[in-house]
Amino acid sequence: MNADLITAAVLGTPAAVVAPALAIAMYRTRKATTDTLAALAAHRAQTDTTAPPEGGEPLPAPGGDLATVLPFPNRRAA
Repeated sequence: MNADLITAAVLGTPAAVVAPALAIAMYRTRKATTDTLAALAAHRAQTDTTAPPEGGEPLPAPGGDLATVLPFPNRRAA
């Protein structure tokens, strides 16, 4: 048997077995990344922000998903 054919079989068989699995994994990773970026962009577009005063960071819109602050009693309240 030809040495080149043996070498091609030894090197090509594992690549032929691994290549489809690697391609599927790369496709799933890329799809998950694309879906995550699309969800983040949709969330950002959905979030309302007010214009920043004289430049700077935008302030969150009133009535957002902020938790209610509970007035805990303390010694200084009296």
